Amino acid sequence: MNIKKIGSILSFVVSFFFLIPMEAQTLVYTPEKNVHSHNDYMQNVPFYTAYSARCASIEADIFLRNGELLVAHEEKDIKNIRTLKALYLDPIRKEMSLNGGSGYPDGNGFQLMIDFKDDTKSTLKVLVKQLSEYQKCFDVSKNPAAVRVVISGYVLNPDEFKNYPSFISFDGFPNVCYTEEQSKRVPQISLSFEDLSHWNGVGELPHADYLKVKVTVDSIHALGKAARFWETPDTEDAWRTFIQLGVDFLNTDHPNKIADFLLNL
Repeated sequence: MNIKKIGSILSFVVSFFFLIPMEAQTLVYTPEKNVHSHNDYMQNVPFYTAYSARCASIEADIFLRNGELLVAHEEKDIKNIRTLKALYLDPIRKEMSLNGGSGYPDGNGFQLMIDFKDDTKSTLKVLVKQLSEYQKCFDVSKNPAAVRVVISGYVLNPDEFKNYPSFISFDGFPNVCYTEEQSKRVPQISLSFEDLSHWNGVGELPHADYLKVKVTVDSIHALGKAARFWETPDTEDAWRTFIQLGVDFLNTDHPNKIADFLLNL
């Protein structure tokens, strides 16, 4: 083999090994990029449990009662002292003030996902009013390190997005054709994992189900959106599988446990 040919082969091998770390970087999952604290308000310490774990996304379910937004999963759980302001908006403003205007001390932001349990425009109207009082905390167009608000659970006609402040984003749905302008307000596409599989998160995801989930995730990524599933199993086997599939948000009720899992991968 001549020297020129050997040089070409060595050049290819060197290039290949330099490309591996670059590709691997795109697959590195961290709490701050990928963990969604599901039903966060049900933690012993709402907000701060997820915040201390550096979750990428934090979920609060809301009801509108007597003009106030109350955080709860079901009607029977509603307590007047558990307001959205007290549990989330005020703590976010406090932490951002301590961080010099960023969501986390390292200069990164995160996502506050507000899930409607009342499917009414009255709830949205009150929410917009409250968020406007904290607009500096949530306007990512002016401050990329701010907190992105994503409204979920309320099926709003995409034509209506333009009627609401630009600092508010909306959870997207599969099989909905958004216009270019509407799409700017949709950072993620969300759907139930149980629509694709009834896997319990132990062992391996059945191959047929794996393919269905993979096709779904890839189709979401093709739209330039993040993929999020709810009703997912919450186990280490499941987390590993969702990482292999490229699911952007890992849905969990155990923020600290999954944070340790990701940091030790």
